[in-house]
Amino acid sequence: MQDYFEQPTEETIVTPVQPDANMATPQPSKKRGKLWIYIGCVAVVAIAAVLAVKLFLNPMIRIGIAMANTFKGKSQIEKDLDISDIFADGNASVKADVEYDYKTVSMSGVCDFSDKHKALSLKANGDLGKIGDFEVDFTAELDADKLAVSLNPAIDKTLAYYYTRDNKGYIISNIKHSAKKISEINDSLKNFYEFDFSDFNTNDIQSAIVKAVLKEAKNIEIEKVDEKEKFKINGKMRKCGGYQMELTEEDMEAMVDAARKAAEKELKNASAEGYMRDWLEDYYDDMFDDLEDGISWTRDVDLSFYIYGSQIACIRVEASLYTADIIFHGGDYPTQNIEVMLDGGIYSDYVVMELKGDKKDKIEKMELDIDEDSIFELEYNTKNGELSVESDMADIEFEAAVKRTKKELAVDIDDINGVALTLTITDGGTVESIKGEEFNVGEADEDDVEDLVEDIFDEYGDLVYYIYQM
Repeated sequence: MQDYFEQPTEETIVTPVQPDANMATPQPSKKRGKLWIYIGCVAVVAIAAVLAVKLFLNPMIRIGIAMANTFKGKSQIEKDLDISDIFADGNASVKADVEYDYKTVSMSGVCDFSDKHKALSLKANGDLGKIGDFEVDFTAELDADKLAVSLNPAIDKTLAYYYTRDNKGYIISNIKHSAKKISEINDSLKNFYEFDFSDFNTNDIQSAIVKAVLKEAKNIEIEKVDEKEKFKINGKMRKCGGYQMELTEEDMEAMVDAARKAAEKELKNASAEGYMRDWLEDYYDDMFDDLEDGISWTRDVDLSFYIYGSQIACIRVEASLYTADIIFHGGDYPTQNIEVMLDGGIYSDYVVMELKGDKKDKIEKMELDIDEDSIFELEYNTKNGELSVESDMADIEFEAAVKRTKKELAVDIDDINGVALTLTITDGGTVESIKGEEFNVGEADEDDVEDLVEDIFDEYGDLVYYIYQM
């Protein structure tokens, strides 16, 4: 999203302005940059519109139902690669094997964040050519008193940091503004330990945002479009009625501000604490900042929704000299085929973006073109999981095997630019508790810390340098 909403420069933007008889007609210049900036404007407006149409006021009821129906459908490859359910409870396992340029790396990891047990493990080994064989066995475990870390074979002791104690060791005393920094670290560790992943649901935040925006959107007037228009939906030309609203910069700013306040309030009341809540607050702040930045240089727009049956046929955005039509041509699901068309100024029914999809005899095909360039082509056998992807833009072509069950996703890629990859993500996993003699990081003196750093560097110095050079 960030790329869409960066502040425009004189070289890249076609600024929407009111028509003036003394103005010369804009001339084509750096078409691709201008189109992407305009798509950013459309995206900002569309997001605000999606929130606004949830308002259950007549005639918003029909628009809201159509919008929900339009965006709920997904391709099978999207469903199979969606792993949000696997990580939902914070407890999952990952295994990967990579081969490239006569080098091999095998990795396995487990995040075990069930209830108040917080543990993470990562094992890796392989052959990296010039630096030879390597092995890393890392485990971190957080309990009610301390953070424990084991790192084999570099360290023969367990590193322990007691965040519940008043530590006065060499590392603590050398942290700038140590009292405040250490206090923040300790609070974050405590709160993260107490956080229950299985009890947290971001849907509550999203619902609060929607309700706040609905309340703010009550003053937006909606009118029925006088004449129906024809759009190709599900393979046939259909006459579609429409509804139109005017969105001013002030309207959009008010909705974003209401959404921001609703998210902040919900996060304060949510079960998430410490690190998790801080991360979510930063995430939503960045999102709302991006929206406000985009809105700040977006003029007032007329937004129209044309509806066929129970789905959106077209979203039309009219801003000054330009009109953009986002047409949902449908297919097996409403968003399978989408076309974004730009009209006005130097453009005449110019197709900015086209997503083409088809499914026949268990074979699902998808292709995305932007600004007349092919971004990718995809073919997926929904029965046996055979997947092929080709991208001229990224100069990538590969085949893969995908296997998805309720509890696991497995992907096997034979060759992607010389790299072979096998990846398995599984719901569930356990990490054994760390045992052994402790090295108290919070109380260690300077000599002990220097010896520790030297042991780590001796074992992993070449590996770190190799990764840095990649």
